[in-house]
Amino acid sequence: KALREAPVTTDHFAEDAYGGVLEALERIRWSDFGARYLVLVSDAGALDGEASVTGMDAERLRSLAAEQGIAVYVLHLRTPAGSAGHEQAREQYRRLSENPAVQESLYFPVAAGSARALGETIDTLAGSIIDNIRLASRGQSAAGSALTATRLGAATAPPAPTSPGSDTPAG
Repeated sequence: KALREAPVTTDHFAEDAYGGVLEALERIRWSDFGARYLVLVSDAGALDGEASVTGMDAERLRSLAAEQGIAVYVLHLRTPAGSAGHEQAREQYRRLSENPAVQESLYFPVAAGSARALGETIDTLAGSIIDNIRLASRGQSAAGSALTATRLGAATAPPAPTSPGSDTPAG
């Protein structure tokens, strides 16, 4: 699918990022996947609570993601236009992307307007996802592993591949 600008404007810089996260959590059949990664890309902070169509805050969305074993990564483009809200957005997105499996935040800020910094940060984020997939494929606790799902039925996913003649995961 192609990226497109949101058709709804707001009277402030913050956007309803939580609405997009909730839609992804609810509309994708995450139980079909052993690895579960949601990447939010935004240059603005999120509308919280009643200002959001979700009525939720970062902690509630993080909890919903954790129930399904979904790792929420945030790529935050810290543009000059949003500088007044950078610190609030950083706190929101750090809370949203805190992951209990790795006990760290999966928040990746990008310095204003630097294509090089953007490329480096995307490489780092992708490397983190790859590292977690490797851990999960070995049966170890990892961000985004279906094995970390806490909601009944949410952990259903294809089994990890095993080595021929073995009951242990390949890798």
